Amino acid sequence: MKIEELYNISNSLTILYVEDNEIIGLKVLEYLSKIFRDVVWEKDGISGFNKFKSQDFDIVVTDIYIPKLDGIEMLKKIKEIKPTQSCVIISEYKEPNCFIESIKLGVDEYILKPIEYEQMNKSFETLLSKINQTKLVQQYQTNLEQLIQEQTNDLMLFKKAIDSTAEGVVI
Repeated sequence: MKIEELYNISNSLTILYVEDNEIIGLKVLEYLSKIFRDVVWEKDGISGFNKFKSQDFDIVVTDIYIPKLDGIEMLKKIKEIKPTQSCVIISEYKEPNCFIESIKLGVDEYILKPIEYEQMNKSFETLLSKINQTKLVQQYQTNLEQLIQEQTNDLMLFKKAIDSTAEGVVI
């Protein structure tokens, strides 16, 4: 999928991006800004976590090696607050323990550095599909709950009408 197509399906989403490397950060920020409406860049794990607590983000994208609080620990704290948070790791860290920890955390995508933007497009395409499906299910559940509530209210009104009619009937 091309970046323009990704933009068309994701331009309403917000991203928290945490990366301490200025050169990589600027390149990825430019890339993410072509896809998403609002991208907030923080340069360490504490700032990233504090920003997450103060604002609602659709996706959190982080490196693992960031100062003050590494990416894995930051994501653990984020998942404690919002277990369903969509997360992407972009890192050069390739050790198996890191992958395993990411899987345990429920990280949606893991992108290796040096970044290949075609791979990044595919990763975001997969993640955006998942996010959109989740939103559709949530919307369906909300609509279903509203319909059930409306029908329950109608039944209660009908029951009251029957009860009041029954009171007026003399045997």
